[in-house]
Amino acid sequence: MASRERTLERWIYYDRGQSLQPIPVGTRVLVQDCVSKNWMKGGEIVKQFENGRSYRVRMPGGEYWRNRRFLRIDNSCNPPRKLDHTGTTEEVTLSSPRGSGRIRRDVSFLGIDRFA
Repeated sequence: MASRERTLERWIYYDRGQSLQPIPVGTRVLVQDCVSKNWMKGGEIVKQFENGRSYRVRMPGGEYWRNRRFLRIDNSCNPPRKLDHTGTTEEVTLSSPRGSGRIRRDVSFLGIDRFA
C-alpha cells in the first residue's frame, strides 16, 4: 500500500511540475523573502550552479545562494530576451504595445463625456 502511494505521489510530482527557464548571468531579478514571502528588488545573477536550479545572487546586503523557484526576472530593468537551445540570448524588440486591438465605440451619443 505504501509503495502505491509513493508511486502516485511521484506521478503527481512529475506530471504537474513545471520546468523553469534558466536565467542568464547578469540579469536583474526579484528575490522572494523567505520570511514575509514578499518579492524584493535589487538582485543580480552572478553565477549559475551545475545543477541548473541554484544561483548566486548579488544583493545590496551581500551575495546569496537561491533556488530558481525563489527568483523572478525583473522586467522593469531587463529588455525582453529570447533564449535559444544553445543557451545564448538575443534581444527581442516589441513591435507594438500589448493590449486589445478592439476598436472603441464613440459614446458621445449618450450625452456623457468619457473622461469626465
